Amino acid sequence: MKADTYYGNSSKVFSNKDTYKVHLRKNWLTSYSIHNITANGSTYSRSFGEEAKATYTIGVIKTSNKTAGAHVRGSGTIIQ
Repeated sequence: MKADTYYGNSSKVFSNKDTYKVHLRKNWLTSYSIHNITANGSTYSRSFGEEAKATYTIGVIKTSNKTAGAHVRGSGTIIQ
C-alpha cells in the first residue's frame, strides 16, 4: 500500500502527514486491521498471515486530522 496526504481535492501534496488504517474484512467474524500507517508517499507491505482465498472488503480510514480539509489518497494490492 502507498498513500500520501493531499490538500482538499487537489493534487498538491501536503507537508503535514496524516495517518490511516486499513481494515480487511472477510465476514462478520473474521477481520484484520493495520493501524497508524503514515500517508507520506512511502510504500508499506504488511501480512495478515495465511488465509484462504475468498472475497474480502477493504476499508481505508484516515485516523488523524492534522489539517482540516486534507485527505489521504493512495493505492494497494492484495496478494492471495
